[in-house]
Amino acid sequence: MTFMHDLKYGVRTLRRSPTFTSVAVLTLALGIGANVAVFSLLDAVLLRGLPYLRPSELFMFFPTEVKSGRGSVATSYPNFEDWREQSRAFAAMAGFDEDSFNLTGTAEPERLRGLLSTPGLFELLGIHPVLGREFTRGDGPYVALLSYELWQRRWSGDRAIVGKEIRLGGRAYTVLGVLPPHFYFPPKRYGGELPPEVFIPVIPNADRGWNYLRVIGRVAPGASGQRARTEMNGIAARLARTYQADHGHGINLDGLENVAVSDVRQTAWVLLGAVGFVLLIACANVANLLLARGATRQREISIRSMMGATKLRIVRQLLTESLLLATVGGVLGVVFAHWLLPLIALAVPQRTSFFVRVHDAGIHLDLAVLAFSALVSVLSTALFGLLPAWKAARALQSSMTRGPIGRTRGVLIALEVSLSFVLLVGAGLMMKSLVRLLDVDVGFRTDRLLTMDVSLTGKKYSSPEQQAVFFGEVLQRLASLPAVGSMGAITDLPLTRNSTWNGFDIPGTRRQQGVAAYHAASADYFRAMGISLLSGRDIRDSDSALSPMVGVVNRSMAAKYWPNQNPVGASIVVSWPVSVTTPEGASVEFKRQQLQIVGVVADVRQLGLDTPPEPELFIPYTQWPSAEMSLVVRTQSEPTSVIAAAKREIWRVDPDQPVTDVRTMDELVSAEAAGRRFVLQLLGAFASIAVVLAAIGVYGVASYWARQRTHEIAIRLALGARVQSVVWMVAFQNAGWLLLGIAAGLAGALATARLLSSYLYSVRPTDS
Repeated sequence: MTFMHDLKYGVRTLRRSPTFTSVAVLTLALGIGANVAVFSLLDAVLLRGLPYLRPSELFMFFPTEVKSGRGSVATSYPNFEDWREQSRAFAAMAGFDEDSFNLTGTAEPERLRGLLSTPGLFELLGIHPVLGREFTRGDGPYVALLSYELWQRRWSGDRAIVGKEIRLGGRAYTVLGVLPPHFYFPPKRYGGELPPEVFIPVIPNADRGWNYLRVIGRVAPGASGQRARTEMNGIAARLARTYQADHGHGINLDGLENVAVSDVRQTAWVLLGAVGFVLLIACANVANLLLARGATRQREISIRSMMGATKLRIVRQLLTESLLLATVGGVLGVVFAHWLLPLIALAVPQRTSFFVRVHDAGIHLDLAVLAFSALVSVLSTALFGLLPAWKAARALQSSMTRGPIGRTRGVLIALEVSLSFVLLVGAGLMMKSLVRLLDVDVGFRTDRLLTMDVSLTGKKYSSPEQQAVFFGEVLQRLASLPAVGSMGAITDLPLTRNSTWNGFDIPGTRRQQGVAAYHAASADYFRAMGISLLSGRDIRDSDSALSPMVGVVNRSMAAKYWPNQNPVGASIVVSWPVSVTTPEGASVEFKRQQLQIVGVVADVRQLGLDTPPEPELFIPYTQWPSAEMSLVVRTQSEPTSVIAAAKREIWRVDPDQPVTDVRTMDELVSAEAAGRRFVLQLLGAFASIAVVLAAIGVYGVASYWARQRTHEIAIRLALGARVQSVVWMVAFQNAGWLLLGIAAGLAGALATARLLSSYLYSVRPTDS
């Protein structure tokens, strides 16, 4: 009954002060709402369990070189088989790889993201098809499972799809089943790609040195992670003694849940820390308002004390009022977060792990988020309500006379200023970093440049010669379009973080070995991209398969392997893997050939805006054909205007070849910086809220101080004081606390900036 009495009295008291109540509630709603929204993002990305059966029992395998400590993500098929047969700590293992496939025989050819796996992967994960069944060892290699989304999009949810054939890469595959909606594996994609759409059995490769399988395992009942690690390292040691290809290799294990969030954890905690600052500023603001209001209620508190109310009773009444404010603020904060969540989901850039988790797990207000909201509201009550209540109970007037604006209020003002300063500095560093990143010289012209990918599959393109003929005819047709100024083709576009790395030998008295990113390119590729030719010549149409092999190197490769020399005319021996089919399965052989360097071109940012150029070797696609190439088209007008015509010309060569990833180079550059831009947008929004709240807090304290000293100010003016001097006096009373807040904020900003170091490009934490 006593609590209900306090509650009713608190409601009446707050209703009598609508301005105070409105400001306090809205301030808390901003702080709590921002925290709830970011916690919802954290819940989707970090806290919510993976949608698999007992995900804590799942581990990823990472082979390592014992001597160097360097790790890998993949192993060979024979190694996987040995691990599975010899392990007792794991109840089941499965291997998987990623690939893409051309879906043909439908209205329009389409490139599908694919996952190749060993039988048993879905059973290991506890995933059951909603239609049909998983493939088994006896099904053979030409069966497939479809993602739910692909099934709905291409076959309109036709349940008769099970047992039918679809054509992938020119081969007929029998559909065995359809997986559940939003199924996503692996949960963290290296490179931030989108979820796979089609799943087929992996083709065994008998070469123990060809590492292409990533392995996942479920520990057996009663087996610990440490026991599994010890056992797997023992198996690796036995394999190393038996097989030369495994010499010096070990195995690291990491929980699948940890792997899934390893690249987003830091970002998530940075954002949570930022909104935590916003909540603290909001609480400090409301605490200042309560302190000011407590001073005006001294008469009421004195009367209650004289009538027998204890200090504890007065504190309880004031805390009840604070709880009312926090409850209403929390409810409005949840409403604010509900409105904010769709905006955050839209702001999450594609091709990032954030995007995959948000759109896979969903970002919404669930019971966990609502429980978090209640917890934040209760903590807010303790943060902003306890101190003012205790001060009021101790007769606030005595504490107010110790300083012009009160030491307690001054400390709160300094806290608000310091926290907002930290957020402002963090947002400023992020902005400066993003500007410098976007100002990076990428090494080519991005204007009016259209890009698109074509990947050839099927028997008619099984030979390198057939692949070269196809792309040669496509280049001729596209070059004839009136809107096309120049065009070319390459295996790996700049800024895509993709490269095929291979070794090479430099003959001479001191034989030297090197490593470079190999690219197959067409004539006019450098001209179409606007890449400068520094010496020698470009790739030419006359560089045919029958001509001596030639290549063009970039500046970084020339500087690293031929320092202070011009490598044009020098010869190297290149090598690259070639897949061959044997009775035991697919195998790999390395082809070696002498190549003469005929030119040097400027560096481009191949691996990202923030990654310095690496050695690169460009070989004519006619001499090193590839089934997958990116086309670049320099247009004379808006590049998107030629998309339809370009697709028509490609399909006139072969209507079964899909054209994918059609985008302008400006869009590709923008996507490269999307992750940093997303963090900056959220951090900037929270910093803006923090500054507004801090400004309101400073204004509120200064306004209250002026009202408290109205009589003194009037006397000063009557005695001849100028208005400017009175204004400066008021400002001076706050200046000390403001300077203290800025000093503390500067120290905090230096520490916080180090947490942002992974997001900063060409910016030091000490930069202003």
